[in-house]
Amino acid sequence: YLLNGGSIQFAAAVVGCGLGLAVIRMACRRRQKERIKRQLEHERESEDPVPLDVTQGSQSHQTTHLRWGILGASNISSDWVKSLRDVQGAEIVAVAARTQAKVQKWADEHGIAERYTDYNQLCASASIDIVYVGTITKLHRDHVMLALEHGKHVVVEKPIGVNAAEARELIQVARQKRLFLHEGMWTRFMPAVEKCRSLMAEGAIGDPVAVHADFGFNAVEFEGLSSPMFDPKLAGGGMLPVGCYVVQTAPMVFGSKS
Repeated sequence: YLLNGGSIQFAAAVVGCGLGLAVIRMACRRRQKERIKRQLEHERESEDPVPLDVTQGSQSHQTTHLRWGILGASNISSDWVKSLRDVQGAEIVAVAARTQAKVQKWADEHGIAERYTDYNQLCASASIDIVYVGTITKLHRDHVMLALEHGKHVVVEKPIGVNAAEARELIQVARQKRLFLHEGMWTRFMPAVEKCRSLMAEGAIGDPVAVHADFGFNAVEFEGLSSPMFDPKLAGGGMLPVGCYVVQTAPMVFGSKS
């Protein structure tokens, strides 16, 4: 991130999955407490709440038992399940995939008892509290809607949909049903990024005026040419699967209303 306007400078390196180097130029020493106070009060009154990790600090002392269902036996779902193993209160109950062979192999690898080849059956299961959607981007809207209609909370792999209309529709339904819906923009929760967010929320760097972000990786080596990432018909390409990482830095720095 590039923030201009003063004489005091410091740099924070944000490293991970090719997120690259973030450089912040501090505008002034003044905390600008009143400005930040007014900003936070405005955000609390808006439809977009201030992230809890910024406004309320760590809540690691609170543990909630959640039974997870995994929609899509994909590589990214595997990464998610491996991470959930380290989360207190998380219980991975079921997985659904398109074919019996795929779901059996995937469930055996991860030690998951309940296995479905029907996504609707998983979402309807009374033994599941929250669904993780790790299917291809084109299907995110339909699968998130399916889970919401069954009264399940949802974490969906980014991007949440293929356009703004899909995102708005899903958010509206989640609010109507009073369900938790979260897009898995994991880079926002990296320790270095959280620190940057905290400093910005405190007003430590003054008013941001510009953002520079880049992201890159070897998609051919990591995904393979047969990956949906290379198929525009499946919402592949550079913008949705990868470009969302850099686009999201703008609302992160300036706020979603700016």
